[in-house]
Order: sequence, then C-alpha cells, then structure tokens
Amino acid sequence: MSKFDERTLPISIDPDTKEFITADDIRSKRIEHFLSLENLDEESFKAVVIERIKRAPELKLAVLGGGYIGKEQSLKEVMSGTSIGKDIIEIERRAINMTLKHSGE
Repeated sequence: MSKFDERTLPISIDPDTKEFITADDIRSKRIEHFLSLENLDEESFKAVVIERIKRAPELKLAVLGGGYIGKEQSLKEVMSGTSIGKDIIEIERRAINMTLKHSGE
C-alpha cells in the first residue's frame, strides 16, 4: 500500500479551465494561474472540498457526541450544508492552508 500524500488533493480551481488544482500542480509549476482560497466563492470552495473528500483514500471523522462518519456521510453533510458539513469545510480550509504553507519544503 502506497503512502497517501495530501499534496495530491485539490486545493483550488483553475479559473480558465475550471479544473481542480493540487499543491503538486503548483509546486511543479505545471499550473501558475489559480484562484487563492480568498478568491474562491463559497460554492467553488465547497466543490473543492467535495472533490477532496471523493479523492481521499479513506475518511473517518469523529463527531463529538455522534460517533464516526465516513466518506459518504461526509459528502452528504457538506452537500446539504449542515452544521457538520460546515465544520468539515472549515477543517478542509485549514488543511489546504497548511498544505500550501508546507508544499515548498
């Protein structure tokens, strides 16, 4: 089993092609033009989060007072805009910021 690398997950969208952009794309200079997190509207960022969840090899999140949720339930929560979904979006925002901060190392 190969080791998962966070840099292979989407972090933004190419404004011209509307394709998802990964930290590896930016690091390799394959992509130079992309929307920063601050410039993504709410729906575009939500689309990035949904794609990140879909591409993640495994996903199991602990929910305080609610046990665990997996990939499919996480997708439903984000797409429905529930409070758990909003929390997942914020967690992904932080994960993307950390990935961008450390992708040059």
